[in-house]
Amino acid sequence: METPVICHVISMKHINLMNDNSRAVFYKSYGKHIFCNIDSDPPKADIYFLDCFIKNFDKFKSFKRPYPRSKIISLIHSSSVCMPSIFSDEIVVLTDAWKTKLLKKGFDSVVINNSIDSSLYKYDIDYKNKNFGRITRFSNKKVHPKFDKIVIHVLNDVPKSKCIMFCRDYENKPDHPRFIVDDTIEIHQHEKKAKKLSQLSILADMHNTFVEVFPMGLLESMASGHCCLLFSQVKQPSMAEVIGDAGIWCRTVKGFKNKLTELLNDVDQKKEYGLKAKERAKFYTCLLYTSPSPRDLSTSRMPSSA
Repeated sequence: METPVICHVISMKHINLMNDNSRAVFYKSYGKHIFCNIDSDPPKADIYFLDCFIKNFDKFKSFKRPYPRSKIISLIHSSSVCMPSIFSDEIVVLTDAWKTKLLKKGFDSVVINNSIDSSLYKYDIDYKNKNFGRITRFSNKKVHPKFDKIVIHVLNDVPKSKCIMFCRDYENKPDHPRFIVDDTIEIHQHEKKAKKLSQLSILADMHNTFVEVFPMGLLESMASGHCCLLFSQVKQPSMAEVIGDAGIWCRTVKGFKNKLTELLNDVDQKKEYGLKAKERAKFYTCLLYTSPSPRDLSTSRMPSSA
């Protein structure tokens, strides 16, 4: 069968800003690709792969079949406000939780989990260190407003502790007196990112109201071998699905602060959870992926839970 031509339709103007991991499950498998922006007229192709970010999600929802024999595949990976084209032949989601969410809206979908190259996360974690933090974008939706106060208390209560935030949003980088902000990691610098993440012993992830479709930063921390401590102001079923029982959930702000303080001083507990997280992350390694048939997307290629 002749390799189909895929037109990768995106909502961003700059293709080099895209995160490869979010779409490698498709476009690295199929072969020949062309790209276009949702605001431009799409060139002729066999498959239109709709890769929707927050921007212009309404245009993706109304995207129609450009040619009679073309196929429309929608990938929901970036935001809870993004919806698939109502003319989609296939809809791909990254977790079982999002499959359930879309079913309630009348859309059936196939689950193809996101993935990482876990072999990059080879650097040893020193669980004796008292560094905590995460990869983040500094915004009201991504960082809980009470996290700052928690950091101040923890740094005062735990000698030699540090909070390191690996920032991917340069324009909104804060001048923060408490965080050590490292903004030297580009999106595609996976090896460099893996090495830097080894500076932490704890992922301390405190969400506000932002709902994760797939928690890539959490998965990277799991693969690194971090003890993962999580809090969210709203329900995060995708995060719960990915972490399973390999991390710790806190339901109150006070509980999060107290547990973080406890973990920083407990080497054995950090190591135990770190090794569990690293093992669970293997379920999401791209090394397990096989190339799908463009005409057979009826089953997931990866288990979504341990």
